[in-house]
Amino acid sequence: MVIDSILSDNKQLSYKRDFGAVFIDFPQPLQQGSLQSLTFYYSGKPLEAPRAPWQGGFVWKKDKNGKDFVGVAVQGTGSSLWFPSKDSQSDEPDEGCTIQVAVPNGLTEVSNGRFKGKEDLKNGFTKWKWEIVNPINHYDITVNIGDYAHIHDTFKGLDLDYYVLRDNEAKAKNHFKEVKTMLDCFQGKFGSYPFKEDGFKLVET
Repeated sequence: MVIDSILSDNKQLSYKRDFGAVFIDFPQPLQQGSLQSLTFYYSGKPLEAPRAPWQGGFVWKKDKNGKDFVGVAVQGTGSSLWFPSKDSQSDEPDEGCTIQVAVPNGLTEVSNGRFKGKEDLKNGFTKWKWEIVNPINHYDITVNIGDYAHIHDTFKGLDLDYYVLRDNEAKAKNHFKEVKTMLDCFQGKFGSYPFKEDGFKLVET
């Protein structure tokens, strides 16, 4: 991944890379506890996972109908493999994050959190938007792209959303009947599902 520029208040900042770290020079000292907004422009060819999920990166496949089927596995490698982040397992975005990904028309992109809509970009691509409001580990932020069928259900006020390859929809509807029994057991023993605001989702990858 190559950083093209870093901006603060629409002003370009100088920076330097030291292996996996990026050190940014601000024109003035930052006040402790203050909130700062940075914009990163970056590009490059995502690293392909040599042996997912043990060796991280993107996984580029085709489904049996020849359509793109894409995912990313960075649990061990870290999120900075594919987007700029404070890539430390001791820290995480306390207020969640927003994910927007453009994919070829006809495919579905699924990320963490709640679906917030999609936009036809009029160039052969559609942008999908997802929003997470709870704290989340960087390495858990993900993208999944495929010819997905969407199955929706609810359980005690909790939204259940399943995304499976279209040819597996009938099989999945039967398979996912077990989810409510599982959730009922877990909530009885460990308490209520803690991320209700972000919903519950299972995605074929």
